[in-house]
Amino acid sequence: MLAVTWLSLPLLRRFGTGRVVTGGLLVTALGLGALAAAVSGPAWAYVLALVVVGAGAGLCSSPLSTLLTRVHRERTGRSGAGVNSTLRELASAGGVGLAGLALAVAAHGDGAPRPEEIVAAARGVFASVGAVLLVAAGVVAVPRRRGLSPRSTRSSRRR
Repeated sequence: MLAVTWLSLPLLRRFGTGRVVTGGLLVTALGLGALAAAVSGPAWAYVLALVVVGAGAGLCSSPLSTLLTRVHRERTGRSGAGVNSTLRELASAGGVGLAGLALAVAAHGDGAPRPEEIVAAARGVFASVGAVLLVAAGVVAVPRRRGLSPRSTRSSRRR
């Protein structure tokens, strides 16, 4: 993840924030799909899938941090890093909660899930989060027109 974060800077200059973040989300979703497939496979496949997830996260990390520090700087000062850190912590806590929920659902009456149920739960969590990231990539990829926000139309009416 660290190496790809450094490599994302030239990609940002060349392709822009939206494309790099979209690519990072797609790579992360691909890695999560690979994790879902590799969860019961050989260790090398699982490690390779984790590397792909890390690469995708590395592509997103720097652009999002940079973007958040630029958004409304006159109003928020330098709070972008704090917002980014807060979102990362919330996502981590949500992931742990989702994994716990999946394991609780996999547990049968005596509260001790069988190994195949744990694997199925992990596969479901990886696939679900990957699907959410695919939707997020689609949202980020949709081009936005400048000047069409409700605020800009109100200010143009006053003139």
